[in-house]
Amino acid sequence: MIVLVRVPYLSEYNLLDVREEPVISSLAGYLDNIGVPFKVFDFHLDRSTNIEALKESGAETYVIGVRGTGLHWKYAERVAIHLLQGTDAKIVFYGQTGKLEHWQSPYPERTKVIHHDEQAFAKELDLPLTGFSFTSGLRHYPYGLQHLDSMGERRNLFKATIETTRGCHFGCKFCFINHGRNYSERYTRRSNDDVLADMLNYLSSGISKFWFYDSEFIGADRSQYPQVENLLTRIRDELPRVEIMIYSRADTLERFNKYQLLADAGVNSVLLGIESLDAQDLKAMNKGQSATTAREAILALRDHKIFCNLSFILFNKTASVLTIRENLDRFIEFYQEKNFIYVGQTLYFSYAFESDWAPNPKLRKLSGQTRLGGSTTSTRAPSEGVTFDPSLEPYAEICRIINYEQVRKLCELNLAKEHPNSDLQKPIVHRWATLLTLFTLNLMVVALDEFQVGRLNISSVLKYEDWVYACYKQFNEKILPQRWAHTITDQYGYFPGDWNGWEIAIPSIA
Repeated sequence: MIVLVRVPYLSEYNLLDVREEPVISSLAGYLDNIGVPFKVFDFHLDRSTNIEALKESGAETYVIGVRGTGLHWKYAERVAIHLLQGTDAKIVFYGQTGKLEHWQSPYPERTKVIHHDEQAFAKELDLPLTGFSFTSGLRHYPYGLQHLDSMGERRNLFKATIETTRGCHFGCKFCFINHGRNYSERYTRRSNDDVLADMLNYLSSGISKFWFYDSEFIGADRSQYPQVENLLTRIRDELPRVEIMIYSRADTLERFNKYQLLADAGVNSVLLGIESLDAQDLKAMNKGQSATTAREAILALRDHKIFCNLSFILFNKTASVLTIRENLDRFIEFYQEKNFIYVGQTLYFSYAFESDWAPNPKLRKLSGQTRLGGSTTSTRAPSEGVTFDPSLEPYAEICRIINYEQVRKLCELNLAKEHPNSDLQKPIVHRWATLLTLFTLNLMVVALDEFQVGRLNISSVLKYEDWVYACYKQFNEKILPQRWAHTITDQYGYFPGDWNGWEIAIPSIA
């Protein structure tokens, strides 16, 4: 039997992101199509999953699904070593495996690395090649539905996660997708019939929220735009009302220029890769997109009442006080215009750093006197340094704390309001979240001012962390009921101190 394993990719406390992993569900669809028995273990959807449960499954082959972001690489390697040492089974890393191609397995004869292609997987494992392909007939296997009844209030947060495309046309320097072999082709698109068949399958189980988990939903190839338009039109005309989140760049949105159709099809949220609103930053990252285009796309989405999740890389290779201030000023401007709520929150803005996927990246050492290194070595490209100017470390550490507190508090409040007997009313949480972004941006501006004049430095950073928590507590007390007004991350001594849940389920290798 084949066991498919979805390892942790987010912090253990994050209970809001309730969805399947398409790397796993598409491969499961292929195995189901060719009649090969399998079982899926998903650490996020089933929180009882642990190493011992995997070992006891009796698998002949474990397939560890891998993505190039988040915590995947760390826990994929750790799970693999546990299984190699504790069983006689074979291990396959499968999916976005570019940075694992040169992984030194302690048991190389029992280890394979296969990129995200079901046919390539079948060939490597001597399985039938007669199954459907991604571009013709393949269906996602909705393995997550079996966990719905045990999720409690999290059930309401479940999103059906499917791919409509794979790969990306663009060559951004900070992105893993085109560094190493992650796909068989640069960019491929599924047939609209297959996408609709997947959606209908989930709709038949009462799931109407969808996440199109593409690197780029629209793409750069204008010859494919009629197919994109046809897909959206058919979703609008043939399906009951759905909610869809997509990933896109600002320039592809502007070239496609079908904002009303997106809204009519049910697209209510776009994770928009902005990275920076500073021209120097964008050029250095090879983004191929202007700040003007980004602004136009953001305002167009806002005008069509489509929520933005703006993805920034504030701490990039060319970041400075000047470029950070430019980004803060531009973001604050959005919040001074009409319908600012659709511009989104600062979760993808307040703290993100640029990765370098080159074979020999030029990295710079941090001081070791803050907790910043815990995040830079635990997510994205594994490294012993950072790409951004290390003199920014004190400010980056404060931004990390700001982001950490936001994410954890949002998780706590949003999960609490879903509980049927909660004393926390949804309108209160909505008001708190609405006001949070501008408050956070102003907090970041004050911290940047303090850093620029030298008061925020390596020696004083702990004092400023206390200041951040005091500011958030004061903000919370003005809006939330008293028992919900506390800050939440100041209780953890070291980042990531609250990942112990995963550390228990997947212990360190002795």
